[in-house]
This record gives sequence, structure tokens and C-alpha cells, in this order.
Amino acid sequence: MSEEKNGSGYGLAQAGGSASAAAPELPYLPPMPRTYRPRIGLVGCGGISEYHLRAYRAMGLEVSALCDVDPARAERRRAEFFPGAEIFTDHRELLRRSDVEVVDLALHPQERVRAIEDSLRARRHVLSQKPFVLDLDTGARLADLADAMDVRLAVNQNGRWAPHFAWMTSAVRAGLLGRVASGSVKLGDAIVSLSREGERREEGKVLRLFSRRGLAAIPLQSAEAGDIVQVAGLQTPIPTSTVASLP
Repeated sequence: MSEEKNGSGYGLAQAGGSASAAAPELPYLPPMPRTYRPRIGLVGCGGISEYHLRAYRAMGLEVSALCDVDPARAERRRAEFFPGAEIFTDHRELLRRSDVEVVDLALHPQERVRAIEDSLRARRHVLSQKPFVLDLDTGARLADLADAMDVRLAVNQNGRWAPHFAWMTSAVRAGLLGRVASGSVKLGDAIVSLSREGERREEGKVLRLFSRRGLAAIPLQSAEAGDIVQVAGLQTPIPTSTVASLP
């Protein structure tokens, strides 16, 4: 019995005829516009800004302005990522640049609301860090303002475009798993578990989707290329391109 417990398949029935197969190629990445390449202004050059700037550079987008109350932090980000960017210490000064079409606000919630409102009134598209706001009335007011100014207001909600989530979403949309009966996500110590019956239960550190065709699971901690997706008895390695660097 102890030997069974130590094995990775403890508590699971042995599926006969298991085989390895390449995971299907799915359109899980967000589409890039064919011609639209707006100039971006980033406000808030703290720790998270490194990842924003890395992504912009990798996608071939131009960050033409950096803003932080501490100019030294903005200078460091400029030297590392976008040497041609102009430095500001006040987001209102940045908004006077007519060529900046998108403003990425990597600020804390308390300081961010004013900056969102100023950016929307200047008719700039806004990417807000999460959490978007600390009360629903403020969020509704800002969403209404974006509509009135005819600009986009988006929230950088973590995980929405993460490769493992996006790939699994595409798999469900493509009918790869059949009808999904329930799903659960665990990130770190936080657990979210939902089912059609509203049942809540604790799961391991994986994204799991259950359907009549079987179980699909993607480990969310220490994921590497070759981690296993289980679909209808098949042991299916995740494509390298779907695996993000996770802590």
C-alpha cells in the first residue's frame, strides 16, 4: 500500500492504452493588430513595470514616455528598455504629448483613480493595473467616462492572457474537452473552485477542467515544457510555447 501511495498514480484507476500525443495547436494568443502600433506612455516605474516593458519590447511596441515621482526610477527603466523615451514626474505633463495614444498606469489603487480619470478626459486609451478600483461606484463611473470619451479602458487582470489559461480557454472553445462540467483554479494559497452545482472544494496547484471526455489539468506552479495535460486518458505534453515562467 505504501508503494502505491508513493506512486504518482495513487487513488487513480490505471487507464489502459495510454499514449503520448502532441497537444493541438490552438489560437490562444491575443491577436495583434495588423497596422495599429500606438505609442505608449507608462506611469509608475516600480517593480511590476519591468514586466510591462519587457512585453512591449518583445512585441515591437514603442514606449515613448516614462513617468514616476522618482525620476531616478524612470531613468533606470529608460536605460534598460527604451533609451529614446522622455521622462516625466507628473502624469499630467505626459498627457500633453499628443503622440501618446495609450497610457499604462502601473500605480497603486489610491493614486491610480485620478490618473485614470485624467487620461480618459485627455482621450487616451488606458491600461489599468489591478485591482482596478476599491469600490464599485468608482469603477462604474470610470467605465462610463471611457464610453463618453470613446476610448478603451482595460484592466491588467492577472492570468487573463497567461499562456496556460489562454490555451485551456481555447481548448474549451474548440470543443476539445466536450461539455465542461466544472473548473477550478489555485494560485499560490488562494483557491477558486466552481461547478454547475455550486460546489466548492480544494484542489491541488493546477488548473483543472472536467468534462464527459475526461480531465484536463495544467500544473500552475513550477510549470515547465513537457508538463502533463490529461485529456481522455491521453498523457499529453504541453507545447513549449504555452508554458510561462512561474515562481
